Formats: sequence, structure tokens, C-alpha cells
Amino acid sequence: GGSVSASGGAVMKLHRDDSSIADGNDIGQIEFTGADPSSVHSGAMIRGEAAGTWTADNENKPTELQFFTQDAGDGDAMSSPNMVIDKDGNVGIGTATPAHPTDILGTNATVGSGSSQLAVFSSSAYNTANTGGSIGFQGKKNSGGDYSENAWIGGLKENTTDGNDAGYLAFGTRTNGGAVAERMRIDSAGD
Repeated sequence: GGSVSASGGAVMKLHRDDSSIADGNDIGQIEFTGADPSSVHSGAMIRGEAAGTWTADNENKPTELQFFTQDAGDGDAMSSPNMVIDKDGNVGIGTATPAHPTDILGTNATVGSGSSQLAVFSSSAYNTANTGGSIGFQGKKNSGGDYSENAWIGGLKENTTDGNDAGYLAFGTRTNGGAVAERMRIDSAGD
């Protein structure tokens, strides 16, 4: 193994020695490789790529980070990143061109298939009702920049029975000065 160390904080630089860096140029990359008896193979990679032309001043150096992993049966081909952090800080999972702070692209999931593009889990015990995955929606509430949760959606367990996974979907909102409270529920029967 190797290490980088320094008393003032370690820094490892990957430097492209080029006077003209343009959109799509590889700035540097870290590859994770392993060897079988006959050759070395890549398993994953992190790459910095120019996301526009770099200017001579220190103002304009658009760059994105690309994360690649090896899929079974693809040989050593890692042609498309699995995740990207673009020059604006947007994160794309399954897409190389995120247009929002977080974009997730995956195959279509059908109701009841057990697969989805995003899963939110709860670590609560199985025998605890009214627990499960949830998403909170927050916004700034004052000129001081404090945030508050304005609304909430939760997919929660209806019961405490071992092996019974009946669940409900709950929607909550907040009144001024109050806490987020449930306003609507769709139970496991669809009511």
C-alpha cells in the first residue's frame, strides 16, 4: 500500500500539464484495479473532467467529477459514469447530465415490483407501528436563514405484527408556529 502524509495536512494532486484545457479533457483520474493470473483489470474509477474551456485566470475552471464502477460481464469497459457531480454541484445517479441538485435515473419500476429508483429506509424495530421511510420538505423560515420542515410524506407500517408488512402513506403539513401533523392518510386497503 501507499500513503501521502504531511504535518500540515496531506495533499495528493493529479496534474494535467497542458496550456489549453477544453471541454471534455481528462484532468486526472484514480483507477482501482486488480490482477487475475494473466492480466490487470479495472474495477472502478474516479475521474475529473473539464466541463468547459479553462481560462488563463483563476476564475473559470469548470470541472466535474465522474464515478465509474465495473458491471459484471462488461469486460474492462467503463464508458459511462454511474454518478456525476457536475460543475454546478448537481448530482446525477444513473445520468451524466443532472439538471437539478439530485437527479436519479433508472429503469421503470412498477407498483409491487419491489424495485424503485430511490428507497428510503427506517432502522426502527419490526414491531413498531407508525414507523418507516419518510421524506421531509424544508425551507427557510426567517431572515436569519433558519430552516423548518414545512411538509412531510411517510410510508409507514400499520401494525406491530412480525411478518405483517401492511403499510400506509401519510401526508403532513405545518401550520405557522405548530409542528408538522398528519393531514391525510391512504391505508393499506387504499382508503
